Amino acid sequence: MTYVVNRWPKIIISVAVLAVLGCEPTSTEPENPFGDGNGKITFYTKQDCKVGNLTLSVDGNFVGTLKNYHTNGASCDDKSAVSFTSRAGTYSVTIKSDIGTSATGTFAIENGKCSTMEISCDQLQGQTIPSNYDNQGTITVRSRNIQVSVWDGGSLIDGDIVTMVFNGQNVVQNLRIDANKRIYTFTNISARSWLGIIAISEGTNPPCTPDIEVNDGFSRQKFVIRSYKNTPGAFALKVQL
Repeated sequence: MTYVVNRWPKIIISVAVLAVLGCEPTSTEPENPFGDGNGKITFYTKQDCKVGNLTLSVDGNFVGTLKNYHTNGASCDDKSAVSFTSRAGTYSVTIKSDIGTSATGTFAIENGKCSTMEISCDQLQGQTIPSNYDNQGTITVRSRNIQVSVWDGGSLIDGDIVTMVFNGQNVVQNLRIDANKRIYTFTNISARSWLGIIAISEGTNPPCTPDIEVNDGFSRQKFVIRSYKNTPGAFALKVQL
């Protein structure tokens, strides 16, 4: 009887040890659908930017072409949007349009998550006339390559001196305009651009009123930009291919 009693504790301990060794922990974390350490982002626009298709590159590498817009936004699984899957981190994106305009930005990818990023049309559509300029109208051109002529076509050449500005950059400074046409060429212009005249001297018959002609290879459009010393004038240029 003594031997039987002494054997029971050993049997119980052995069974308990086997039970402990046979247990495996169960993970409650869901599996990452994008791969371990990865995440996803989807790019879209909410409207037609009127600049053609959009080509997207992330950190300099092509990731897709956006050909559609999504009025109500896009989901991560939307096949007509452009998606990018990679390791969690911060990246840069470059968007280029068919007409040559571009925009850049940064975004973050989170581990195991998918997010969406709306692309704004504003940068892709180009430049707008600054508020300190007198906006005097819009010229529509049919090419991204244009020639702009400036001269004084009036009967009175009164000594106007101007600086001509294109998209905020000085093209020519302190130009005394007369009957001779000066021609300036611009290539790969933005879908929205602008041409401004700053009056350096209004001459003897204010304001400055240089004649402007825009030649896009299809037609020649002539107009006048009025400019005072304290208020420059400008015209918007809209590309419609």
